[in-house]
Amino acid sequence: MESIPKIRHEHKEIDIELKELEAVIEDEEINMANLKQSFNKIHNLWNNHEEKEEKLFEYFREKGIDFPIDELLFKHRELKGHKKVVQDAIASGSEEKIRVALDTDGRMLISKLRKHAQEEEELFDKLRVK
Repeated sequence: MESIPKIRHEHKEIDIELKELEAVIEDEEINMANLKQSFNKIHNLWNNHEEKEEKLFEYFREKGIDFPIDELLFKHRELKGHKKVVQDAIASGSEEKIRVALDTDGRMLISKLRKHAQEEEELFDKLRVK
């Protein structure tokens, strides 16, 4: 259960980077350096975070702890799809593709990541683990 406080801390770190990405999206012109830096941070934080969560979920499964593991793992896969669309648009170098991807998948990624983290926080609260 030591991992839960770390995961909670990472939720906060990810949210800070999501705010940075939101600022990039809201700007009239795309600052490619800021976009790449912000997105790479989110990408790296999320990948490491997801790995820790999946290990924790496996622990819950082994211990028979009531936790909606399959539902959360499905959401992880859904988030990867949005992340890939943005990542591919950035790699294309096309400002038009990047703008479209940010306006759709970028915003959806931000919203769904926040909602997903909030759901996990509420589930952790039910386990009475701070």
